[in-house]
Amino acid sequence: IRAPSIQFSAGKLQLYFTSFDLSLGGMVRCTMTLDGDEVTVDVTVGGQAGQVKVVATEVDYGKFVVEDQSTSCGELTCIVKAGAPLFMLDGVICENYAVSDDKNGTQTLTLTFGDEVISINYADGEASLAGNAE
Repeated sequence: IRAPSIQFSAGKLQLYFTSFDLSLGGMVRCTMTLDGDEVTVDVTVGGQAGQVKVVATEVDYGKFVVEDQSTSCGELTCIVKAGAPLFMLDGVICENYAVSDDKNGTQTLTLTFGDEVISINYADGEASLAGNAE
């Protein structure tokens, strides 16, 4: 992958990078454009092009607050500051998180601590660990 570039185009923030992958058919070009609350991802691989648009939504992370508990990965601690949770696993602060929604209305917060991943589900007004509790 060549070093990505960031630019403004028509008042929108764009991230662009290229790569060469013979197994995919040659040159890979990817442009991600942020326009308000919408992200458009344009990908061209060889002669094939595709586009995906995603609307960003606000997430209330406060609803993912859980009691401190042991997990299969270690001791999960949740500290709440100004309504927002800070998650730690054995004293290490969460380094990455992602929220996803399923078809049944359950939201899942996936927390990454190095090689360890812990998920918290929120459904029917309650947060609970998703398969990580001991």
